[in-house]
Amino acid sequence: MSRRDMRVERVMEYPPPPPSKCAKVLYYTWKLCSLVFSHFVMISLVVAYCILGAVTFERLEAQHEREVKMNISQIRSNTTQSIWHMTRTVPLLNQTNWTSDVVDMLKDFENAILLEMKVRGWDGNESTDHIQWTFTGALFYSIIVLYYTWKLCSLVFSHFVMISLVVAYCILGAVTFERLEAQHEREVKMNISQIRSNTTQSIWHMTRTVPLLNQTNWTSDVVDMLKDFENAILLEMKVRGWDGNESTDHIQWTFTGALFYSIIVITTIELTLMLTTILSHEGPTLERENTFYITQ
Repeated sequence: MSRRDMRVERVMEYPPPPPSKCAKVLYYTWKLCSLVFSHFVMISLVVAYCILGAVTFERLEAQHEREVKMNISQIRSNTTQSIWHMTRTVPLLNQTNWTSDVVDMLKDFENAILLEMKVRGWDGNESTDHIQWTFTGALFYSIIVLYYTWKLCSLVFSHFVMISLVVAYCILGAVTFERLEAQHEREVKMNISQIRSNTTQSIWHMTRTVPLLNQTNWTSDVVDMLKDFENAILLEMKVRGWDGNESTDHIQWTFTGALFYSIIVITTIELTLMLTTILSHEGPTLERENTFYITQ
C-alpha cells in the first residue's frame, strides 16, 4: 500500500465534526428559503385565482340574486289575484269546481317557487339586504371549485389500491344510503299533495264563511295562507329533501344518486383530514446526511 493510500485511509477513519450553531442556523435558513421560494409561484397563482374568482362571481351573481328575491312577492301577488278573479267571476261558487281550479293555481305557484329555487337559486329569504353572493361567499365558492379540480386530478393519477378502496367504499355507501333514504323520499312526496289540499280547503273555508267578501281583506288573508303554503314547501325542500317531483316512481335516492352522495361524503372527510394535517404539521427536522458543514 502506498503512502498516499494510507493517508487517505487515515483521513476516512476520523468522523466528521459535529455541525456548529452557525451551521445549524444557516441550514434552517436555507431550508426555509427553499420552502418559501419553491412554492411561492404556486401559492401566488392559487391566491390570485381565488380572489379573481371571488370578484367575478360576486359581480355576476349578486344583482341576479336581488332580482330573484324581488320576484317572489310578485309571483305570490299574481297567484292571489288569479284566485280572487276566479272566485268573483264564476256564476255559481261550487266547492268541487272551485277546489279543482285553486289546486291547479297552487300547482302553478308551487312550480314557480321551485323554479326560483332550483334554477334561479333563491334561498328562501326575500330580504335584499341579506344575500349569499357576498365577497366572502364568492371566495369560498372559488376555493371549493379549485379544491375539487385538484381532487379530480389526484384521484385520476393516484395509486390503484387507493382507488380500489375508494370505489369499494362508494359502492357499499351507495347501497346503504339507497336502503335508508328511498322510503323517506316517497313519504315526503306523498305529503306534498296533502299540504296543497289543506291550503285549498283553508282558502275555501275562509271564502265561504266571511260575511262580506271584500277584496282587500280577502287578498290579505289569502296572501298569508300562501306564505304558509310557501314556507311548508320550503321546509319540505330544504329540510326533508323534496326535489319538486311528486311522482313516487321517480326518486333521487336511486343507486346512482346514492353513489354520488357517497363520493361527496368521502371527499368531505378527505378535506377535513387534509386541513387537520396542515394545521398540526411540524417543522422540518435536521437531517444529518443533508447537512453541510463549515469547518474552521
